Order: sequence, then structure tokens, then C-alpha cells
Amino acid sequence: MNTLYAAVLTLACALAAPAIGQTRLTVAVNSDIQRTDWPTKHDDVTQTVLHHVMEGLMTHREDMTVAPLLAEGWTVSPDGRRYTFKLRSGIRSHNGKPMTAAIVKANWHRSRDSNVSWGGKCRGVYDGSEEQYHRPVNILAVEAPDHNTVVFTLHYRNGRFLHHMANHHCLPGIIHPDSFDSAGKWMAPIGTGPFTLGRWDKGRSIELRRFADYRPRDEAASGFTGRKTPLVDVLTFVVHSNPVAAATALDAGDVDIWHNVPQGQVALMQGSRKDDLHFQQTSAFHQLVLQSRHDPLLRDVRLRQALTMAIDRDQITREVTGVLRRSNPSVVATSLPAYGARLQASLAFDPKRAIALAGEAGYQGQPIQIQASRAPYPSFFAAAESATRMLRNAGFDASVQEVSWPEQDKNYSQNKYQISSITFSTRTDPALMYPAIIGQKTDYSWYLWEDVEAEMLANRAAIESDPALRAEMLDQLHARMIEWTPTIGLFNHFIYSATAKPVNGFKTWPLGLPRFWGVSR
Repeated sequence: MNTLYAAVLTLACALAAPAIGQTRLTVAVNSDIQRTDWPTKHDDVTQTVLHHVMEGLMTHREDMTVAPLLAEGWTVSPDGRRYTFKLRSGIRSHNGKPMTAAIVKANWHRSRDSNVSWGGKCRGVYDGSEEQYHRPVNILAVEAPDHNTVVFTLHYRNGRFLHHMANHHCLPGIIHPDSFDSAGKWMAPIGTGPFTLGRWDKGRSIELRRFADYRPRDEAASGFTGRKTPLVDVLTFVVHSNPVAAATALDAGDVDIWHNVPQGQVALMQGSRKDDLHFQQTSAFHQLVLQSRHDPLLRDVRLRQALTMAIDRDQITREVTGVLRRSNPSVVATSLPAYGARLQASLAFDPKRAIALAGEAGYQGQPIQIQASRAPYPSFFAAAESATRMLRNAGFDASVQEVSWPEQDKNYSQNKYQISSITFSTRTDPALMYPAIIGQKTDYSWYLWEDVEAEMLANRAAIESDPALRAEMLDQLHARMIEWTPTIGLFNHFIYSATAKPVNGFKTWPLGLPRFWGVSR
């Protein structure tokens, strides 16, 4: 059977109608997937679906530590530049063919092809060209010396290499060459995950089928690794962009799980006996970003510090989330292993001292605006309203500047704001979050913190593999950030999911992307 015919047969079988009596699970999602190949941007729905189909060498556990997936294990050379991965034996792709080191190598060679769309700046992180990242990976070579061994050689030592290999945004999943036709054109993903891709009715639904020959790992399921056993034959994601329609479908039993329930709908559902609500805090970082260069008022660090002291961040966190009791002033998420007591330090809430310090900085009642959008992230506007009220109570002439989300996003990247209430998306390691904050605006206009010493420290933290030394660097970075005050950290973002009563095994985790292996009705 030639490669093209095998690929066509695989796709045709996937699109066949499901048999009567097959067990099913139906999930409501708020948008359609972008594509079935690598994501073109950081889109949670696309990542969620594809993580059930594709698997990479590495991934993350429940506690956000790095763990092997297709790899059995790995070793690192003394200079920290060569990583040798041993693959698990007996792994087969969805077409029944074995997953080999040569296939892994071919996938990573494809990742270097600039003609292949791979969004979210992923290619630049792995080939070293994405300079906005402190110490991108820069993979020099990928070799397959034997059937079960893959060797990655880096340009320089990078303590975050394994985190990049597990990057859920980029999803460097291993797919079989039969995913392409004889001309190299993309057809459908033939991965190694617990589900295969079935029918994709664009704009309406995506159907996955249980992979009968899936071989899970032996250890207990944790995060995206471990014993990922599929318990249903058909897993269907139904697109419900209208939250009222999604809630109705859940109540009617047409949907078993609704992931990422909008905040406005949560309050309406909390009194329902029919649905179970699952709250999960993620590592996404909600903050009030301060314009430290292009605003004549906020250029003065004393005014930035004064605004920080005029805001009760714990109270904002309680008001906006309704669940969390304490704010997080640190770039390091509370769910990450690196989070510790020293990262809870912050400028104390002191309105009287705040207005006095603002006077020392020359503040004479000038307007201060917090920019925020209402949709699709109502927490942005809610946090801005709470902060504005507190600033006014302290004596500042503060107000909310309401804009659409596309406008707020554009203004943020172009420095067209005084303060912006915004969330930075989930990162699985602090060394991946700091590059979104530290840097010179002459290099990238959206940088917040133009501190060369902090940038050097973040670079060192990115390559350091010793946990104790790295923790010390993160503590130093946090102390410098309090002194410089480029942003006011509020809390790590949160999501809700709703399940119908008959659903068993559904569990949320800090990464925020749902898993549907081990879940049944």
C-alpha cells in the first residue's frame, strides 16, 4: 500500500459515521479550531483538540513540572548543550505504523521550514531568531543515531529547553509522514494520541474517535502525561459562540461539559442544581500595566509607586474573581513550583502615603485613565472599575477608558495608554513570562520594564538549571520589580468549566486546557 493511498484510507475511515451504541462525550467550546496542523496563534480550543490527537517528546504534569510523554527518558551532556532522548518502545501512530526516531527528526526538520505556518513566534523560539525572548533555544541539529534515540544539539546551554519542548502553545507534536499527500500537502494529523481526528464540520463541530491501539504510559495520569486512557468511543466538540445557547444545551443534556464558561454566565449558573461548576486558577497573569516612558506623569517611579499603594489588590482580587482571597504581585504564578513566600512581597496598601508620594512627584490632580475592554474578558473591565474607585478614594482623578478588545490590544503594543488592565497568557515557567515584560522599548515597543540589570538577571535565570540558584535569581528580580514598579500585579487568571451530573472523571488543572481521557458519562 503506497503512502498516499494509506493516508486517504486513514482519513476516509476517520470520516465514517460512528456506530450505533458507541459511548460518547460532548463538549461545548466557545469557538472553532483554527486548523488541524500546528496552531497559528495561541488559541485554547485548537490546542485542546490537538493535544488529544498529537503528542510530543515532553509535556507537563499536574504540578506544572516537566515530564516525558513519547520519550522514555533523557540525558544531558556535561556542557548542557546535547540532550539525548530515548523513545518509548511499541508506540504506534494512528495508521498502525511505528513511531521512530527518524520520524521525530523529520518533524523537527519540518519545524525549520519557513514556508510552513507555525504561529505564536514558535519557530523563532526554537531556532534562536526570536530575539524578544531572553535566551531562545536555538536548536543547531537534530539527529537520529538509531531507531529509538533522538539527539538535540543546542547552540548554547539553556536551562529552559525541556520547558520549550513541552510548550503547549506551540504543540510540537510528532505526526507520521502519511499526514501529507505525495506532493507534501497537508491532509490530516496522524499522531500518537488517545484519539484520532474524525469529522470536522467547520464552524459547528469537531469529532474525535478513540484510538483502539493507544498505548498509555504506566504511571498515573497527571497533566498531559501518564495513563491517558480514553473511556469513550466518540469525543465531540460543539461550537457554541452564544453562551445562552451553550447553557441551554447543557441543561437539556445535549452537552456534557462546557469548557471556559464566560464570567457573566457563571453567576446565573451558580444556583443551579443540575450543573457542577469547576473553578481553576491558571498561570496567566492579570495586571495593571503602567506606561513608564511615554506618559509624562508615570515616567516618575514615585507616581507609579503611589498608584500601587493606593490600590488594595487583595480586595480587587476578591471582587473580580469571587473566589480568590489573596492577590499575587509576582510574575511567578502561584501554581508554579518556583513560587515562594518572598514573591508575595509588595508595596503595602497605604492611601495616605500614596497621595503624599504622588505630591512629591508633582501630581496636581491630572487625569489618570485605566484602559479596559468589557468583552470577551469582563475581568479586565471589572478590575479597572475597582482600581479606579480606590484611586479616586485616595485623591486621584481616575477614570476607566472603555475600548474594544482589538483596540486595547493594539494600544498596548503601541504604548497608547496610561494604565491598561490586561492579562498575559499562560506560561509554564517564570523565564517564559519575564521576556514579555523586560526589555527596551526601542527594540519592542510593548516592553514594560527598561532595566538592563533585570534583563541580564532574567537571561541568567533562563539558562540556570540549579533550582536553588534560580530561585534566588527570581527573588532578586521580584525585589527589583517592586522598586521599579513597571506594572501592578493583581492575580493569576481563572476559568470555569461546567459539567452535567452524570459526568465522571473531569478535572481541571493550572494549565487551563481540559483533558477528556479518563472522562466518561
